[in-house]
Amino acid sequence: MQGCCGLPFISSGDVKSFRELALNNARAFKNKGLDYIITSCASCSYSINKLYPLYFDANDEGYAKVLQFSKKLLNIWSFFKELEKRGIKIKTGELKKEIDVVFHIPCHLFDLPEFKPSSYNENLIGEAGFIAGKIKGLKLKPLKYNYCCGNGGMFNIRYYGLSKEITKRKFEEIKEASPQEILTSCSGCMFSLKDQKGILKENERLPVSHLISIYAKSLI
Repeated sequence: MQGCCGLPFISSGDVKSFRELALNNARAFKNKGLDYIITSCASCSYSINKLYPLYFDANDEGYAKVLQFSKKLLNIWSFFKELEKRGIKIKTGELKKEIDVVFHIPCHLFDLPEFKPSSYNENLIGEAGFIAGKIKGLKLKPLKYNYCCGNGGMFNIRYYGLSKEITKRKFEEIKEASPQEILTSCSGCMFSLKDQKGILKENERLPVSHLISIYAKSLI
């Protein structure tokens, strides 16, 4: 059975648990005959794509399995771009009413090396902009700096006060953009961005959603 990608463990220095989780995930997807494995969380894709290969070498048990698993995994935005490249038409959805949003680009979100932006939304937020452009009524507004949200794996738990100060700085640029909703694509980022106590007044609170959930709603 698949489990956590292990990022909270490696960010706490627990290499042993991180490696055990990587092996468990590699075994869970072994012999499934899959072309791709998809995740909608930027931190998970970073952990599996970037960190798994770094913490195993050819002499380690399960090295080949972990490497194969890592190579097959794509973040969901890269997957949509891959489908487009293969000639598969991606549906356009429409929201019931127009909404102004900002997209927080997670620190762990990486576009494919060959990605070249071809639209306003893609220039603004990278590969995720492709799906943002498939949602009629979604008006994407720019963030000046795209500051870190303050989460940082276990940083938010271990150093909550400092993390909250980073989140406050993030909300300064969010407020400047005046969105009705905040979108992102990382569970850790969502956790910090939803923690608005002491940052925004109760009647000013902004909803935080994953972009893929908004896309799903637009198709209903």
